Amino acid sequence: MDYYQTLGVARNADPQEIKKAYRKLAGKHHPDKGGDEAEFKKIQEAYEGLSDPQKRQMYDQFGTVDPQQTGGFGPQGFSFNFGQGNSPFDDIFSQFGQRRGPQRNPDAGLTLNITLEQSYSGGDFNIRTGFADENISLPAGIRSGAKLRIHGKGHQRFKEFPPGDLVIKINVAMPTNMVRDQDDIHHRVDISSIVALTGGSVPYKHFSGKVFNIKIPTGAQNGERLRLSKLGMPSKVNGFGHLYIIINLFTPIIKNPEHIEMLNKIKQEL
Repeated sequence: MDYYQTLGVARNADPQEIKKAYRKLAGKHHPDKGGDEAEFKKIQEAYEGLSDPQKRQMYDQFGTVDPQQTGGFGPQGFSFNFGQGNSPFDDIFSQFGQRRGPQRNPDAGLTLNITLEQSYSGGDFNIRTGFADENISLPAGIRSGAKLRIHGKGHQRFKEFPPGDLVIKINVAMPTNMVRDQDDIHHRVDISSIVALTGGSVPYKHFSGKVFNIKIPTGAQNGERLRLSKLGMPSKVNGFGHLYIIINLFTPIIKNPEHIEMLNKIKQEL
């Protein structure tokens, strides 16, 4: 059997041409699609002989013949065993209901829950499961939903195959009234209506751990946004995102009669 003729390619065909011809013929002649099983086996044998560079070189030098005719030896007295199962196109066979045994163990997945503060600073974390005990390093500013893959640290259900990978999904627990948009943080903060009327400053604990004062402009309105530049999450692209303070006005309870009288005078003047 001439491998090149079976696949319908020239003897100087490159690997991509051989691959393309094989996929086309395999799909056409597969027995599960009504094709001829004998023809399909010839196509598979031809591809397995030409897809591997070493096997192709041996075939080009020594050729191959029907073992039933010459006892399995090539024209120069060499015996060749191209074997089965060398095709990288297992997806073709799975489409037709034939799938070979697993070549590797399945991956293992788990979720690592961290706080916004931990996401902001990044750092080292220990992952301990029934099959893995690993230290991982998270970059500063890592986002919820990000995935890290540790090769060879997954399941090993089949001892004859290498272990799968360990895939770690990051989940960042956001504080109440706070959302993240890319590298920006939007935080709804309660502000007294008295402070909003007169202006002033209120203490704010940043998720970096620092505490500073937020300046509230005179006459601030409910829902108004204050942008604090470069106080958002760390970013490889922009350095840092921004922090947006959304004013959420609340009315304080005033019980002192003198204070109430003072406010009534201001109300009358307004």
